[in-house]
Amino acid sequence: MKHNENQRPRFGVAPSPRVAALCIALVALTLVGVSGRADEDDTYYLTAWRYGAIAWVQTVSLGVAFFTDRLTWAADYAFTFWGLDAPTPPASWEYPEENPSKFSMTGLPQIRKKDPSTGEMWRLDPLLWRGEQIYPLLVIAFRNQETMRSLLHDPWVGAMFTAGAAAISGAELWLRTLLGCPRIVLCDVIESTATLVHEFAHWLFFEWYKLRGGAISTPPPRFIREGVAEVTEARFRSADRRDTAALFWSADRRDDYVREWLESNRLADGVSGHDDYVIGEGFVRYLVELLTPLGFLETLPDWGSRPAELIALYEPGWRASLGLPRECGTDQGDAE
Repeated sequence: MKHNENQRPRFGVAPSPRVAALCIALVALTLVGVSGRADEDDTYYLTAWRYGAIAWVQTVSLGVAFFTDRLTWAADYAFTFWGLDAPTPPASWEYPEENPSKFSMTGLPQIRKKDPSTGEMWRLDPLLWRGEQIYPLLVIAFRNQETMRSLLHDPWVGAMFTAGAAAISGAELWLRTLLGCPRIVLCDVIESTATLVHEFAHWLFFEWYKLRGGAISTPPPRFIREGVAEVTEARFRSADRRDTAALFWSADRRDDYVREWLESNRLADGVSGHDDYVIGEGFVRYLVELLTPLGFLETLPDWGSRPAELIALYEPGWRASLGLPRECGTDQGDAE
């Protein structure tokens, strides 16, 4: 999950002629315990996307084509940064005449949707990645950050990636129905491209970890997961000279923060709160430089099964690279 920045670029895009062609239909979700009246808050549109579909909450953005292209570009960047090809999209997208009330899984690796009026099943075809079929990705796009936070009942929530069908605590019932889709990115349509890159790096991480035999029930520590996304985002920002956040929060400034943290903390004792992002980025950046991007990715299953061993193996060298003692002085004492 990535909390949004205070300042983000806003994109003014003329209405696209593809809106009418891409938009399938307006959905009015009538759920148990919810009034049959089609309120504005329980409607969304579906449009096709290269790696799955986009569910537009309440209304379709006038910049649908531009936003869709930005999604594709950000997803491709997240994969290519790590030296990997992006997934191969399905050959076709089947457009139902009438949208279903929810996404649901009826078998690996397809997301199937049932038209309640006809009983006909429609599906999002799986993607192909490194010789394996993987689930397509559903992007739930809110018209702005305020709408997103209001509907999710969370004043701090930002863009996020989630895998699995777990509902977000406190979310409206209409949103919970969408979460039957096993790969989800939630964001607003004016989200910065850098933040989208961050979320798609989580997608890459999850698919790679699963492909390499990592146990989903025992993922790597959160600072590793966020570190992967932060390293990917930071590299994107450093390549964008217009990105003022990259100038303010450079690698040197991050390293200063990391050194201060390491003076009184160890990875073995855990990383808490927002430090997962900064500490994780510094540590993963070190590992990428040490092992190469692909070499680091190959260690991810081990980070899930034996993280303590890998921390003991790599943390001393990381500390030394920052000009610090190889062991935390406050915990280790003055050994003679």
